[in-house]
Amino acid sequence: METSATSVMTWDAWAPQPFSEAEGGPALFRGSVVNHYRGDVDGRGTLECLISIGTDGTSGFTGLERVEGRIGDRKGSFVLRIEGATAAGRAEAALTVVPGSGTGELAGVAGGGRYVCENPGPDGHSDVELDLTFG
Repeated sequence: METSATSVMTWDAWAPQPFSEAEGGPALFRGSVVNHYRGDVDGRGTLECLISIGTDGTSGFTGLERVEGRIGDRKGSFVLRIEGATAAGRAEAALTVVPGSGTGELAGVAGGGRYVCENPGPDGHSDVELDLTFG
């Protein structure tokens, strides 16, 4: 069964910490944050993220997030792989469900999607779109 799911994601305050810097090059950061989903996906995500911030302020990021809650009437958890970039006050990321990561009634979930954030600051939110199948 294929389904499209949309949600709004907000996040708790977080402060990524630097772990490597190079003169004239990007600084590398790592951070953990809790995300909150409201909509077709309803629940809480725990994200571990690696970020590269260039000297021009643009950034690239990658992470893994366990989302616990529900998709429609199905309850459980699944893991998202996130690959994205931020530039000019806008963040966009591709999302992929990690194969085999679904638990409970979300076992067998597959697919992916994206999020777009026009206000990536501490009080921001993202519109999340997922196209999913359940095995």
